[in-house]
Amino acid sequence: YELLSMIKTIHGNMNKTSTTPKFKIAPIMECLDSFMNQTGTIVVFTTNLPLDCINDVLIRHERLDKFYLGPSSKDSILNIVKEYFPKISPTIDTTELPIGKLMPSDIHYYCKISSSLEECIQMLETHT
Repeated sequence: YELLSMIKTIHGNMNKTSTTPKFKIAPIMECLDSFMNQTGTIVVFTTNLPLDCINDVLIRHERLDKFYLGPSSKDSILNIVKEYFPKISPTIDTTELPIGKLMPSDIHYYCKISSSLEECIQMLETHT
């Protein structure tokens, strides 16, 4: 709840004419460190921004470890599609899937807007 409150405060303090938030990094670090000291707790942050946009103080071992997920493999694509279309046929043609070019968010998007498995596969195949 502390982190959500802090994010709302930061968002509320954004100047309408500037994209630079008016906040201090120390309260965020305190909040993150308190999460990290709890046994059995995992905190995940994601961004599509370059990591150099994130303050270096936040990115250090055991605070925010950075890693890159990257494009999905064929197995990852099929696992995501199976969540939306559980009755996926093992004989469905997936040879035209653009392996290594689809991000998980793209796959979820196409699955959400598709009315059928076939339509979803078609959209995935034509993704550019």
